[in-house]
Amino acid sequence: LERAIRYALEKSRHARDLELTVAARTAELEKAIQAQGASEEYLRLMLDSTEQAFYGIDRDGHTTICNSAFVRMMGFARVEDVIGQKLHDVIHHTRANGANYPVAQCPIYLTAQTGQACHVDDECFYPLQGEAIPVEYWSYPVYREGELRGAITTCIDITERKEAEAKVREAGERFRFLAESMPQKIFTAKTSGEVDYFNREWMQFTGLTFEQIRDWGWLQFIHPADTDETVRQWQNAVATNQPFNIEHRFRRADGEYHWHLSRALPMRDAGGEVTMWIGSNTDIEDQKNHEAELRESEARARRLFETAEAARISAEAAKSRAESATRAKDDFLAALSHELRTPLNPALLLATSLAGDAELPARVRSDIDVIAKGIALQAELVDDLLDITRITGGKLRLELRPIDAHIALRNAYEIVRSDAEERELEITFNLAAKHNCIEADAVRLQQIFWNVLKNAVKFTARGGAISVTTCNAEDNPGALTVEITDTGIGIAPEMLGTVFDAFIQEEHDRGHRFGGIGLGLAITRRLVELQHGRIEALSAGRGKGATFRIEFPLESAELCAEAEPTPVAPTAVAPITRRILLVEDHEQTRLTLAQLLERRGHIVTAVETTAAARENAASGEHDLVISDLGLPDGDGHKLMADLRAAHRLPGIALSGYGMDDDIARSRQSGFYVHLTKPIDIASLEAAIAAAPPKKKIAGAGLPGAK
Repeated sequence: LERAIRYALEKSRHARDLELTVAARTAELEKAIQAQGASEEYLRLMLDSTEQAFYGIDRDGHTTICNSAFVRMMGFARVEDVIGQKLHDVIHHTRANGANYPVAQCPIYLTAQTGQACHVDDECFYPLQGEAIPVEYWSYPVYREGELRGAITTCIDITERKEAEAKVREAGERFRFLAESMPQKIFTAKTSGEVDYFNREWMQFTGLTFEQIRDWGWLQFIHPADTDETVRQWQNAVATNQPFNIEHRFRRADGEYHWHLSRALPMRDAGGEVTMWIGSNTDIEDQKNHEAELRESEARARRLFETAEAARISAEAAKSRAESATRAKDDFLAALSHELRTPLNPALLLATSLAGDAELPARVRSDIDVIAKGIALQAELVDDLLDITRITGGKLRLELRPIDAHIALRNAYEIVRSDAEERELEITFNLAAKHNCIEADAVRLQQIFWNVLKNAVKFTARGGAISVTTCNAEDNPGALTVEITDTGIGIAPEMLGTVFDAFIQEEHDRGHRFGGIGLGLAITRRLVELQHGRIEALSAGRGKGATFRIEFPLESAELCAEAEPTPVAPTAVAPITRRILLVEDHEQTRLTLAQLLERRGHIVTAVETTAAARENAASGEHDLVISDLGLPDGDGHKLMADLRAAHRLPGIALSGYGMDDDIARSRQSGFYVHLTKPIDIASLEAAIAAAPPKKKIAGAGLPGAK
């Protein structure tokens, strides 16, 4: 659209320039004709040098002169074919609309008759062949010696101008059509700034007529607060020919103001001159409202962020406090465990040693065994408290590997067998599962089976029965199902849903309780779940026994065949005399251990500090170190690392600290086993018997046990 308008403007400009040129050339020709002595050859050269068509007649209408441009326009071959012919034999012309007029009214002929110059801007000449040519021409009288002698006419082909005018009209119509059909407010303005066009959208919005808002009438619907700035910017744009751009408010027909974005650009012709302004006005009320809502949302978001940030800081502070409290709790439990275990250690050592002394009367050994079991129970309670703390804190470490579940079941049975025999319980096994390889932590898997078997022994009356079965169920062939069933006291229906909750114990007849603090099954369930299994309790009610069903996903049997054996419970081993360096700062434990070890044929050097240990180890007379970890003048871990490096001594760690981190650190220090206090003499003797020779020690990471 813009290109068409620019083209039309350029052609109009060219037509005006041509008109001035024609007038000048005609005046020059008149002077030449009137000049005395002007030669015919000179006139012809001058006429043929111009592109405008020249044609002259005498007062009778006969052709007296013409140039080559006229001959070409009218379709003649030579100038000579035109000279002498009557005007209307040469020029056939009509009005612009094609209408003929009488010869007597021909403007060219009238000029030759009356001496009155004429200018016709839109007629049609008909050449000898072809279509009519739109022309514009100027006729001037020719005088000689004061006498009217005829007329000379200069004409131009205005085909291109007509086409340009048509394009202007077409462009104008197209512009108006677009402007009127757009849902946008459109306007145009003169170079002076007065608005000369508003489209229909404007009238519909303002409710005013074009006559009411044309020129500067549009100021009446500008918001009073925006009027001065709008006028200032519009006048500045018009004065500087720079783009106009402003946001301001317009009054709608109902009196409500809407924000608009107004823009206008100057349109220039080929010479760079501004010819008009074209502008648009976009209703941005919704956008403004959205921006306000967005600002409010951003403010709310900022407030929420500030609140959230404050909450985050508060939460981090609370988390830090909680972590500090957790660390303090862990440190307290570890210290409490150590302080509870340490005094139990010599008592359990002596009790288990005396209970197995064949020289003592059976009744005395039985009484001492009761004492040993009581001490062991106290140690188990401490272990349970530490386990539940590790599990709930997410600090329990599992070493998952392929395990033969049947071996783990039999090992767990070995631990409870003596208690079952004492209560005259019959324990039967039906390990029918063809696929019994699972991925589990060997120690924790044995703990799961031991906890359930221990409960079955505990809650089954003397002379009762316990059965252990395994299978690969048809409805779940990808799992190993273990069921441990007893004929004991059973579980009330209302307790089945809470039997695995921590610190939950069922009250039985006459308020009887069976001891413990209710952590065993809670620990068992979490251990099962951590190893991708599930456990459930089944019972027909009180007095009708109970079944605990445990399921684990199966692992490849080939992997089980390649895996290391599951650890077994300590058993009696043949005594091997060792030269032992015992490092223990707790006097009663040191004396008791030395006495018991010497009684079993070992050679013991007992010291209470790391300095004394290093001094004695330098003699090279020892082949085993048994050391506490918390010593008055140093660290048992550092001592073990030094003795291993200097003397290649194997070591057993004795500690009241039994967390997973403690055991792992002992292995890294070079201890081949970590025993958590209190220990019984059989476990210690088994660990001593398993000690590798000095020459076979290669470094840290040797297997350990808790």
